[in-house]
Amino acid sequence: TVDARAIVCGISLLCAHGATAAQKLSFAFTIFDADGSLELTESEIRTFFELLRGPATKIIDDAMANFFETCGFEEEFRPIIADLTRQTLDKHIDAVVADAMSMDANGNGELGKDEFMAWGKKNRHVGKWIDNLSRFVISGLGDLHITDFVDTDWDI
Repeated sequence: TVDARAIVCGISLLCAHGATAAQKLSFAFTIFDADGSLELTESEIRTFFELLRGPATKIIDDAMANFFETCGFEEEFRPIIADLTRQTLDKHIDAVVADAMSMDANGNGELGKDEFMAWGKKNRHVGKWIDNLSRFVISGLGDLHITDFVDTDWDI
């Protein structure tokens, strides 16, 4: 399980207006590093960007729902749109991961923190992706009530 405070603190940092791009990227590196090795594998980077698939697909589905409601043709177009969305996201994620791995200066097949930070500096979209994912996470929480926390969460 993940500590509720860790989630709130992490999302707060990613969403904080006062946090610098370097602080957000540094924190994102820690989140990506699932095994705590201080090196990011291609799989760890891919796993992060796969998280964007669900929210991106939902945005497209929601937009298409308006089209289908207005114009019809849902039965004919929904499978085509779903396939095009999947293909496009596959290509995009593959390209992003390849771009990240191109920063593997020492050729060990992993990105150290310096290499990851260099990728973020070179590719300004990285920060936007991280910001967007934090927004998607927050929007996916639904109604979060203080009763969702247990009394010990407030112990100092």
